[in-house]
Amino acid sequence: MDNDKNLSNEKDTNKEELPHENAPKRPVSEGRRDALKAIATVPVLGAMAYGIYKKRRNEMNNNRASEMFRFKSDERPMTPIASDENIVRVGIIGAGIRGSQLLRGLGFATPEYVEELKQQSLKDSKNTRYADFMEQEDLRIQLTAVCDVFDNHAYDGIKAGANIHREGVNGTYGPEPKRYLNYKELLAADDVDAVVIASPDHWHGTMAMDAIKAGKHVYLEKPMTWTVPETYALRDIVKSSNRVFQLGHQNRQIEAYERAREIIEKGLLGPISLVETGTNRNDPNGAWVYAIHPDGNEKTIDWKQFEGDPDRIKEYMDYMTSAGLAKYVGPDPRDKFSLERFFRWRCWWDYSTGLSGDLLTHEYDAMNQILKLGIPDSAVSSGGVYFFKDGRTVPDVLQTAFEYKDRGTTFLYS
Repeated sequence: MDNDKNLSNEKDTNKEELPHENAPKRPVSEGRRDALKAIATVPVLGAMAYGIYKKRRNEMNNNRASEMFRFKSDERPMTPIASDENIVRVGIIGAGIRGSQLLRGLGFATPEYVEELKQQSLKDSKNTRYADFMEQEDLRIQLTAVCDVFDNHAYDGIKAGANIHREGVNGTYGPEPKRYLNYKELLAADDVDAVVIASPDHWHGTMAMDAIKAGKHVYLEKPMTWTVPETYALRDIVKSSNRVFQLGHQNRQIEAYERAREIIEKGLLGPISLVETGTNRNDPNGAWVYAIHPDGNEKTIDWKQFEGDPDRIKEYMDYMTSAGLAKYVGPDPRDKFSLERFFRWRCWWDYSTGLSGDLLTHEYDAMNQILKLGIPDSAVSSGGVYFFKDGRTVPDVLQTAFEYKDRGTTFLYS
């Protein structure tokens, strides 16, 4: 369902040793829960941290940096992911561009994608993406279910799930995961322990809450929810459950941020009074004018399911009206099929959380990790639809300032 920007460069996952073969046996359900807790601490999804392979290759440079800044040791005890008997069975809801990236983080890619990486490596010896992907740790995961409202995305997810040996075209593949036409049917499946949710923003909170209620563990792509009330509702449901929940935020485990935090904590930069960040995406793709798939039409896309049920749409309309934001809804009727809205949904508040929820969130998350900023005392934003006059309601230009009075710090984003 997700139609994110072009393919990003994936990095290796952290490699771990499996439990000792003589370790005491535990029930499969308990083992799966522990495995999911372990996976929640490993940066396997989104922009991944450096794996053991690259850490060793760069060991000399890291040692020099550690000596200069007296960094803490890189060596951390890693929780075993899963034993052979505790395979984690995963279903994915939303197998579009972002969903396919997350699947590759789990070790699943279409044969065509693997073949493309292989051919690129043959043409350029410095291109290590094929080797990096093949060297990813086996996380003991089986993709058993795929749900997407666009047929082509669903078929790609199925092909990726069956490519258990990470082969190119004409390879040997495993059993195909089952396709579900409705995400609630996937959540009811007995052979799904956990779900990865990579749908458009307006579905995140609802799908995550339904998944927790169905007893599934959840990896939810950011943003966590579409509206503020949903945020509190999802938090309460997660806290009252015994399920593992992880919010998928790119860059969360990048090593550079950890090092930067140590530098700040050592006081090497002194007081930080101004933080300036920005996102430079001055092209159509960066402004979410994504390509429209040639196979997209009313027969291959379940538009009704994409939009949502009438009661939920009314709830959203009431929310926007109460916040004085009704003018940003529409202007087209929600039941009007639109390829632009489906493939470029980020451009409309009807489905999107805008530049703040899609891009600013990354910069703030990075700085919050490094500086532990927390909630600002005040925030102000300005912007508008200044360049892409294509009917969108989400601004294509945004400036935001967060003020932290007690810290004497201002955070700027543009």
